[in-house]
Amino acid sequence: MNKLYAILAIVGLVFGVVADSAFAAPILAPTAPLLSFSQTKKELAGLSKKQTAITITGLLEVFHTDDFVNQNSSYRYFLNLGDRRVEFQPTEQIDSPSGTQIKLDKAYEVGDKIIAEATVDNLHFLNQPRRLSTGNQTLAVLLIDFADSPDRPFTADEATNLIFNDQVQNFYHEQSDNQVNLVGRVFDWHRLPRNGVDEQGVCRWPAFGKGNELNQVLLNQVSNIGSYQRVIVMAHHPCMLGARGTVGQVSMLIGDKTYRLSQASIGSLAGFNDDFNMPFKWRRIDYYLSHELGHNLGLMHANGWDCGEVVLGEKCYNLESSNPFDVMGMGRGGLHFNAYFKEFLGWLKSDSILTINRTGAYLLAPLEVTDTTLPRGAKIVLPNSRHSFYIEYRRGRGFDAKLSEESYAPNQEGLMINLAMQPIWGDPYPYTRLLDISPSKTPWYEDAIEAVLFADHKTIFTDPASGLTIGPIVSASDDNISFKVSFETP
Repeated sequence: MNKLYAILAIVGLVFGVVADSAFAAPILAPTAPLLSFSQTKKELAGLSKKQTAITITGLLEVFHTDDFVNQNSSYRYFLNLGDRRVEFQPTEQIDSPSGTQIKLDKAYEVGDKIIAEATVDNLHFLNQPRRLSTGNQTLAVLLIDFADSPDRPFTADEATNLIFNDQVQNFYHEQSDNQVNLVGRVFDWHRLPRNGVDEQGVCRWPAFGKGNELNQVLLNQVSNIGSYQRVIVMAHHPCMLGARGTVGQVSMLIGDKTYRLSQASIGSLAGFNDDFNMPFKWRRIDYYLSHELGHNLGLMHANGWDCGEVVLGEKCYNLESSNPFDVMGMGRGGLHFNAYFKEFLGWLKSDSILTINRTGAYLLAPLEVTDTTLPRGAKIVLPNSRHSFYIEYRRGRGFDAKLSEESYAPNQEGLMINLAMQPIWGDPYPYTRLLDISPSKTPWYEDAIEAVLFADHKTIFTDPASGLTIGPIVSASDDNISFKVSFETP
């Protein structure tokens, strides 16, 4: 087992990007069945021969759970139809946030589920949810334990300081150029009158949804639910590890009213104060909260893109949450959101993102700086292509200070390149794929420790499909980097 993979296994994160509605709980158990697209296609083929298709419109809900210990990922989809909620089994993965309104021209209803092709001819995205990713983020924080929980790890006052007056707040100030501020309230501990582990030995996270226990906790503790945008549940039990959260806000029926809220559930509280090996104070709870709030703001994961011994090729694999330099990835060598995420969330404005569409030499400031007139990221949107390249220059400053340490320092000497995907339908996907610009036979998790296009005046990156070339780098300093880009017919 290589070093970075071992770190992941030790941390044992099981992040979920999950969604709720007025009818469901937000916690998708790690044991939930994997959605087999091949099986769905076979079932759909049989249904089309014996059943009449229907047209249906509803709000998409996406449940996404990552198991980093076993390197598994599972998806489940639901459609909120207003008066009811049904499971949705598409024939392909749908990377769109919860709350997206979709229309299926031909769908088949079987019991309490809908089966349909996820093709551009059949699946239509009618309306994307509005992102609330700037300004005050109002959080209602619930502290939950159980009859069989150990002693509480902190008080409500201590949790208030941890979330609103310490590193999580500082992190979001720095990431957003002070465009995001965390406000709200931590409510006192509430003990649910049951064990965290049931009689069958199953770990039962606290759940929202119609008739579920956290709905009543909210009604009892929070008198003005409508004044909050986000709910964070801090669940204290040894079986409740890792964290999970919704991508954006979802509809929740609380009492007799429906609210738009995001949700995050944070576990592993017994080890909340564990150090995460940064050159500044950065604990397990800081990472968990920062990561899940990223989901709540509308992001998925900062992934890796492994093409073996080439940068881009015909056989490539998505490595979920595997960018070492992003809080939405592993976050071991750096923590700043990448340039694509910062633009996606509205934190990098148009004058801070350079659009490159012609051959020339270009200049970027480091992603982390704010006192500059230079752009802090660049994007190359290729014509007639579903992907674009986002370029950034990183230095060991602020929450990226880990980049100054010996094992990660080479990444300060060049350009990081992320691949961003544009679906056939809808808005851009809220995830990225880091390219390993100097690939080798070494496993990606080790190779990506040095992922940049190096400033050795020779190294270049070429996209074989488009003829795009990035590099060589002309010069690099603490304040900026100069590099060339060319466009040629492949």
